[in-house]
Amino acid sequence: MGVEKKEKAMGLERKKVSGFHWVLLYMVALAFVFAACGNEDDDNNNNNNNNNNNNNNNNNGMLTAVVSTFVGDGECGYSDGIGTSARLYFPKAMARDAAGNFYVTDANHLVMKISPEGEVSHVVGYGDGSPGGGPGSMEQLREPIGIVVDKAGNLYVADSENYRIRKVTPDGVLSTLAGGAADRMADGLGDAAGFDWPAEIAIDKVGNLYVTDKHRIRKVTPEGLVTTLAGGIESGYLDGVGANARFGYLYNRVSVNIAVDAAGNVYVVDGYRIRKVTPAGLVTTFAGGTVGGDDDGIGTAARFSGINGITIDAAGNLYVVDDLGRFRTVTPEGVVSTILRSRGLMGFQDGPIHEAEFTSIRGITLDPEGNLYVLDECRIRKITFTK
Repeated sequence: MGVEKKEKAMGLERKKVSGFHWVLLYMVALAFVFAACGNEDDDNNNNNNNNNNNNNNNNNGMLTAVVSTFVGDGECGYSDGIGTSARLYFPKAMARDAAGNFYVTDANHLVMKISPEGEVSHVVGYGDGSPGGGPGSMEQLREPIGIVVDKAGNLYVADSENYRIRKVTPDGVLSTLAGGAADRMADGLGDAAGFDWPAEIAIDKVGNLYVTDKHRIRKVTPEGLVTTLAGGIESGYLDGVGANARFGYLYNRVSVNIAVDAAGNVYVVDGYRIRKVTPAGLVTTFAGGTVGGDDDGIGTAARFSGINGITIDAAGNLYVVDDLGRFRTVTPEGVVSTILRSRGLMGFQDGPIHEAEFTSIRGITLDPEGNLYVLDECRIRKITFTK
């Protein structure tokens, strides 16, 4: 009897141990279930975080914006019209006048006018021909690239393959302001001056033009007097004053990359760098370095890759866009910051900036309200900031 009680006691003790083990196993099983759910949640969170990192422009101080199509239906050609019913043929540069009209050079050797409502009309140029002067619509340009407009509404066009700077009055009369001399290196007045490849143009507040001419920056006064501000015949990279400085090939046939601030300082893209040229011809490296990248930073600590357009606002801030649809600002002190980032894929998609796609960015400009306009292959896209 004592043994039976002992066995029962032992059996009862075994049952208690066995029950504890079942509870322990049950708790372990629950722990695995929760862990699996947790891992799935972590994976989802990681995916969401990755998506947010790729798509949310609020990260890292970036702004938000919406992309829309201002002009062009995506087909490359020539057709007047309004908005997406019009067609452009690989526009190269654009300028905006005080009334809000845009003027665009394109690969059809034309200059087109676009009203604030998006109505496209022909201004000057008629195919590929000689550099005569007269009523604009019947005159011929050859490879017009850079374009600016002065306070009086006169247009100035870099007529690259005619080696001249052309002037177009508000009435559409085309004339040659400077260039055409046999010596393409020659400074001088009007047709006594020569250009080797005038491509990009900026204009200062008093009407002086600044023109990229292969490895040089040329200055053209409103009267047509041409001087060499900086650079020389040979290419290279060297900061310095005037002819002692060296630039690479300042036009890449993809986009126009020159701007001038209110003090008359010229900013020009030179490879992965932005160079600054003072009114006295002093050339320094303002931002960027010898190799490409997308690092923000100050001055030469920042990195750029595939710069496809710059413009400048009234406060002297540069806006820079690259071939992947990243938009940067550079303050007058040289601080480079990323403000917008598109999806980064080549294509066409309007909508929030982080979902937008661009086909082939060729240049940018600003309006007084702070909206950006982007030349994108055969369209003009508008970027409206929402924050």
